[in-house]
Amino acid sequence: MVSVRALRVTRSSRSVYPQAVLYSGDQLNKAWHLDKRTFIGMVEAGEPLIQQAVDAMREYHKARDRGAPAAEIERLRLLAESLFQVVSDYQLRVIAKMRGKELPPLH
Repeated sequence: MVSVRALRVTRSSRSVYPQAVLYSGDQLNKAWHLDKRTFIGMVEAGEPLIQQAVDAMREYHKARDRGAPAAEIERLRLLAESLFQVVSDYQLRVIAKMRGKELPPLH
């Protein structure tokens, strides 16, 4: 059985300090697969949102290329921009959750 020494950061009321922890190969393998599957699942859950953002950007470019009215072009640009911002926020929250951090709620 393979053992791995890792550093885990623990928090006390006054400071943050590393603590050496000994993990067996099986423990690491099991934890890694669980975290990997969870992370992949969370990323895959965001794929429809990414597709919406890409489609919105495509519509914006099509409208601009065909000479659509300025109001329509601006509406599509704002829609695409806001969808990409939502994607970015979602990905930030996925990474924060995987690191064990809680972010404030989004309204």
